[in-house]
Amino acid sequence: MTVREAILTLRANAVFACEKAGFTSATVKMVEDALDIIDKALQAHEPRVMTEEEVLSQPEGAVVWRECHLSNGQYELRPMVCDGKGCCGDFGLSAECKYDFSYRYYVRYWTNKPTEEQREATPWHTLNA
Repeated sequence: MTVREAILTLRANAVFACEKAGFTSATVKMVEDALDIIDKALQAHEPRVMTEEEVLSQPEGAVVWRECHLSNGQYELRPMVCDGKGCCGDFGLSAECKYDFSYRYYVRYWTNKPTEEQREATPWHTLNA
């Protein structure tokens, strides 16, 4: 069950329980609104793939998760701390970084550490393509 499914189930059960207990419609509405707020807050923390522009604009100290294909067909997923100048960890995207990234490979940046299921369900994009 996903977090979203759990919240929707909780909402349905809470509304049913409130109505059965004889709560006023205003109270039921407050419960629904509170669960909506929780749902939106949890969605904001769900891992998603970032664009190159988003990575470049990360403030100093921000953490992104870089995932890339390795030559042996495996992948690497690790957190990197951004410096606020377009560089994250030992990987650079901006001209200010000292690394050569003229070669092509598959990479994606995540807002938070993804699950195996999220990784498998998300398409890859080529950087420097």
